[in-house]
Amino acid sequence: MFLRLEWAFGLWDLYYDDVIADGSCFFHALLYICSKYYHKLNIKDKHSFARAFRKELSQQLPKYYDKLSRGQLKSLSKDIPELRLPYMISELNSDLWIGQSYLEYISVILGIDIYILDNSKKRVYIMGDDSIYYKHAPSIVLLYRQHHFQVISLKRKHKFVTIFRPNDPFIEDIRNQINYLLSLGSITPGF
Repeated sequence: MFLRLEWAFGLWDLYYDDVIADGSCFFHALLYICSKYYHKLNIKDKHSFARAFRKELSQQLPKYYDKLSRGQLKSLSKDIPELRLPYMISELNSDLWIGQSYLEYISVILGIDIYILDNSKKRVYIMGDDSIYYKHAPSIVLLYRQHHFQVISLKRKHKFVTIFRPNDPFIEDIRNQINYLLSLGSITPGF
């Protein structure tokens, strides 16, 4: 059941819907938006489905690892152990909450751009170099609030929309806010 977002993001009529909070809320939100099958499942089966999705992602990661972050992920992992391939595989293949280091990979696998609205800051979440994360693909928007991801929906003509074209005015508004915030130079990425 969609609830109206308590704060305004431009003039958009935004709503959010909750997903299962079991450490895999990010994946539940993705599946909620991208899988019709997911909607037919009971809670126990949704957990199993999300778990299987994470396992599949962990098994596919080695094929993509050397291409992520412009091919620099392996180099970055020398200073950031959480970016090492075995660690990332293990974390994906678990019920642990994940951070932004997986967003590019998951976006590539699903063929979507993932935008995040930060509920505490009441603005779009800045991830860093946006050319890594956004490929002008169909887009989804998630709400990040209190270490939990939820689904964002835009109400249009009495329908809730959760997948947007790259040139949708809502997505263009998000992109404009990202560009503005990055131009300020004082915004630091990170959850």
